Amino acid sequence: CSGRANGTTIRVRKRREGHIDVFFGSLITILQWPTSGLLLLGVAIGFVVGILPGLGGAVTLALMLPFIYDMDPIPAFAFLLRRHGVVGVGEIGMDLSGRSAPREAQERAFREQLRLAADAGVPVTVHVRDAGAVAREIIDLGPPVRGHVHCYSEGPMEVDAWVARGFYVSFSGTVTFPRSDALRAAARRVPLARLLVETDAPYLAPQPMRGRRNEPAFIAATYAVLARERGLEPAALAAQVERNARELFGSRW
Repeated sequence: CSGRANGTTIRVRKRREGHIDVFFGSLITILQWPTSGLLLLGVAIGFVVGILPGLGGAVTLALMLPFIYDMDPIPAFAFLLRRHGVVGVGEIGMDLSGRSAPREAQERAFREQLRLAADAGVPVTVHVRDAGAVAREIIDLGPPVRGHVHCYSEGPMEVDAWVARGFYVSFSGTVTFPRSDALRAAARRVPLARLLVETDAPYLAPQPMRGRRNEPAFIAATYAVLARERGLEPAALAAQVERNARELFGSRW
C-alpha cells in the first residue's frame, strides 16, 4: 500500500492485524521517520527515489530547479539506485492541476527519470493528475519501463491504456467515497493480476475514517470495498495484491 508522512511517500508492503512488516517510502521519509525503532521491531525498510511533480508551491519549484536551469541531478539518483533498499524510481510523473512546477520542467524531469529507471532496470511509481494522456505519451516516447500508476484518478476507460503499456493500477481510499462510482468501475476493470492497493496517508482516508489523518491500518476499509467490487474475500484480494507487488518490484521487493 502507499501513503505519505510529512508530505512524502510511504509504502507499506504487508500488514497482519495492524502489524507493519515492511516500511517502503521515499528517501526523505526514511530520513524523517524513526527508522532505528522500526529496525528494532523487525521492520524491513525500502524506498523509492525521484522528483514528484505535484508537491506544490515553493517545494516543487525547489525540487525542479535543476531541470529549469539545465543542471543534472540524475547522477545523484543513479548513485542512490545502487544503494541497498532502493526498489524503484518515484514518485515521478505529470501534474497539470495548476498547483505544481512549470509543465516544461515536469516533462523534462519525467523523461529523465524514466530513462534512469530503464537503465537501472527498476520500476517506476507514476503520479498522474489531470494529465493522463500527456503522461502516457511521454512514456510511449521513452525507453521501455514497467511500473504502476499511483493513486489512480482517471476513469474506467483509461484503465486499458495503462494495462496495455504493462502498468499496474493502484487504488487508494478515494475508491470508497460515495461519489466515486467511476473509480469503482475502474477497479472492476483492472485485471486482477495488475491490481494494487494503497493508503496515500496522511491524506485520502477511506470513507469510514474520512476527515481523519489517514494511516496504514485504515487500508482494511479500502480492501473491503475493492473485495466487494471484485467478488472476493478481503484476505484473498490481499494475497493477490502481495503477489502483484512481488511481481512488479522483483528481487528488490
